[in-house]
Amino acid sequence: MTEMTRRLLLAGAAAAPFAGWVRLADAATPKDTAVFAKQIDDIISLDPGESYELSGQEICTNVYDRLLRYEAEDLSKLVGGVAESWTVSPDGKTFTFKIRPNLKFQSGGPVTAEDVEFSLQRVVLIDKTPAFLLTQLGWSKATVKDLVKGSGDTLTARITENFAPSLVLNLMTSIVASVVEKKVALAHETNGDLGNGWLKTNSASSGAFRLVVAPVNGKVSADLAGSSVIVAPPTKKPTPFIAFFEPVK
Repeated sequence: MTEMTRRLLLAGAAAAPFAGWVRLADAATPKDTAVFAKQIDDIISLDPGESYELSGQEICTNVYDRLLRYEAEDLSKLVGGVAESWTVSPDGKTFTFKIRPNLKFQSGGPVTAEDVEFSLQRVVLIDKTPAFLLTQLGWSKATVKDLVKGSGDTLTARITENFAPSLVLNLMTSIVASVVEKKVALAHETNGDLGNGWLKTNSASSGAFRLVVAPVNGKVSADLAGSSVIVAPPTKKPTPFIAFFEPVK
């Protein structure tokens, strides 16, 4: 099984609630495309540093790669994501991740340890709903830049609280450990928001899918080899979610 196939299987496993979608039949549906419908009025943001609602996380899971992940064929097995390997210090306080080589963002830029550093720090610094997942480790706006550092192909993360390494590593599989391209996010920064306003409806990712367009009053679409996911925007009333998934060519 190829790595891409594993990633796509993982995306499906991580988005298990998709099983409740309603399959739609449409004569105009493109070949090799699956169409589903889902209510998505819970979406607030598609920024992985802010998204905490179910529908938004389902989309982010498919758009962003995380530092670690669980094996699609055995969800009890922790495996590398953006990180290809990792070690934990004897005292359980320092976690060292070696970043997988040759990964690319959807912009074409390389995925670096500096991008991972930025992504983890960013969650704490923008301080949105899911930030507590990382701040519980002792990371704060005042300390996170000293505790999370990337250099070369290595990310080092130190925690100051007493937690089992298994918990910390599990957090590195969650949406807050999604890797955002630093250069792209900062290019769209407004008033020191680290790109949060732009990333609500855009992506800067290295995942199997990319977010193509997501205007506030229009549709959200993510693309894989042409077209993949299209969703209607959140409203006060239940809103249909239409998804198109194409196999990687």
